[in-house]
Amino acid sequence: MSRRAIFLLPLLIVPLIIGGIVAGLTFALPQLGALAPASTAPQPIGGSNGTVTETRNEAQPMPTLQPNQTAAFDAEDQTLTQLFRDRSPAVVAIRIAGNNPDPDSPFALPEPDESPAPGESPNAEPEFNFEAQGTGFLIDSDGHIVTNNHVVEGASFIEVSFTNGLVVQAKDVITDPDSDLAVIKVDDIPKGVQPLPLGNSGEVQVGQRAIAIGNPFGLQTTLTVGVVSARGRTVQNRQADGGGLYSIADVIQTDAAINPGNSGGPLFNSRGEVIGVNTAIRSEGGTFEGVGFAVPSNTVKKVTTALIAEGKYEHPYLGIGFDPNPLTAIVAEKLSLPVTNGVFVRSIVEGGPADQAGIVANIEETQTVNGNIYPINSDIIVQINDRKVISSEDIIDYLATDTEVGQTVTLTILREGKEQKIEVKLGARPRN
Repeated sequence: MSRRAIFLLPLLIVPLIIGGIVAGLTFALPQLGALAPASTAPQPIGGSNGTVTETRNEAQPMPTLQPNQTAAFDAEDQTLTQLFRDRSPAVVAIRIAGNNPDPDSPFALPEPDESPAPGESPNAEPEFNFEAQGTGFLIDSDGHIVTNNHVVEGASFIEVSFTNGLVVQAKDVITDPDSDLAVIKVDDIPKGVQPLPLGNSGEVQVGQRAIAIGNPFGLQTTLTVGVVSARGRTVQNRQADGGGLYSIADVIQTDAAINPGNSGGPLFNSRGEVIGVNTAIRSEGGTFEGVGFAVPSNTVKKVTTALIAEGKYEHPYLGIGFDPNPLTAIVAEKLSLPVTNGVFVRSIVEGGPADQAGIVANIEETQTVNGNIYPINSDIIVQINDRKVISSEDIIDYLATDTEVGQTVTLTILREGKEQKIEVKLGARPRN
């Protein structure tokens, strides 16, 4: 063999070896594919001739949170569930019907058709011309139920529904418009239903849990949850004889959802005590927007006890109309006043307690400060007994929560730049 042939031999052998390896792999790959696990092999869609494939997903659901992670939430859930189970049987739905002379009343029913079609008989005159719904709750074993005055006002017929299905007619309606509270009475109470306990609204703290049970929009026995948003609010009520408006004092504000139909229902704390009676909302559209108001339970205790025992409640009364403009440090400097807090007296009810005590209202001479008009020759109340007066709400709340008719209070006033104390014997607020 020539030296040229020996040199070319390795060059011929190497391609033959590579070709053999490739041929072996080509034969082996289909066999390996047949042994591959099903979970990793693409599966045809639409039959053996399909060309679209998908991969099966073997991922497991995420694990639930462990008890040690949800203990606080579970405890709160259990509290709310237990509170609802225990308290809701004493919360009732109230339906009223009556005759309201105001045709523009939101509760007015459509008038009967006075022009029936030919061959049809005319519709009969309805017994009542308005209907409304609300909520109430049992406060004693004698069948007394608390609700709002505006729920039952003008009612000729009051129907009370308990959660077990018992429906009875209420009687002995006693109302107090100035606190927007009413007491109605039923003769039948479902067996085992217990009255609700009234808590101490004076201990209510902003931020604590607030729970409402009621019948919004007629949806019976609904629970909503929020917090106490504020305390010491005043909600204007009826027109005062001497001008202005009387107000409900020391009102609790909450963001627990309150809607039409919740009126008269209980507002609870986490212990299941009633801390207020849901009475109103502040809304631009007529439905709940995060600001609801409840008459405080301490007022409920005083008013309902008197209504049941005596048929009326007498509200302490000064006979003063307060100027709405605040006295601030800026105003005090402009008016050269030695005090930076207090309320100007705008009007006095003739013959009322303040008038008899010598409180002065003089609006003949005024001065404008930052766009507000102040009666500069009127008395300025800076303190009632030992409570400092920042706004008229301080006086209204103090009268409602800490005084009674016939009690004498000491007003510290500023007159002609000097402080003096005047004693006023409280009267009873006039009734319309």
